[in-house]
Amino acid sequence: MVSAADGAEALALLEHNTPDLILLDLFMSGMDGLEVLRRLGVTGNPIPPVIALTGYVDHQYGVGRTAELLGAKSVLLKPFTKEQLERAIASVLRPVDAESTSPEPGLDWVPRRVIFVGAASLSTGQTRQFNVQLKRITGESFVGAAGGETPMSELRGPAEATVDALRKVVGKAAELTLKGLLPVDAMGQNVFVAALEVVHDNRTHRLFGVSPVTEDRMRAAALATMNAANRFLGLG
Repeated sequence: MVSAADGAEALALLEHNTPDLILLDLFMSGMDGLEVLRRLGVTGNPIPPVIALTGYVDHQYGVGRTAELLGAKSVLLKPFTKEQLERAIASVLRPVDAESTSPEPGLDWVPRRVIFVGAASLSTGQTRQFNVQLKRITGESFVGAAGGETPMSELRGPAEATVDALRKVVGKAAELTLKGLLPVDAMGQNVFVAALEVVHDNRTHRLFGVSPVTEDRMRAAALATMNAANRFLGLG
């Protein structure tokens, strides 16, 4: 077991250690836990399960929900008992083979593990097309496109292209629609929040995803959209 005094030290430790589980305090001096989650999420590398710890009531401050959108598997409100911590740990430490064969509730028939490969745009005269490529770990690629004769912004375009690629991943059994993508200032950090609607088995699910705003805004928009999809599809 290793421990870190703050977020920066935690990230440095994770460069050379791969723990089975991360217990992450959301409020630390210097870099906080939400920023740690953001930085882990933009690397594109698999991260260990994270249990976020907070002393703030989630419905009042929303920090726990933000942590979940950024990838935390569970949020535990302080103060907590030893038994509560043990239950939280047991709930997130599932065997690897169990995760691959028994996906989370939702589209349990959907092949999992799709990663973001890249986003690009092509301008021709008055038209601009956005393309996003996703890839399954087995090697199969899915390319989505948006724009063209339909004008789209630098944010909406890659988000719509990501949805187009995700439609090819899930097939005809689910309908995916991008409802919105907005830049938001959340607790002093700039993030993109994507809203996605998924219709499956005659039920409609409203999903939200978050990604930090980076210099590569197309990539960030695509990752926010994928993060929203993962709330239900469990693709990543």
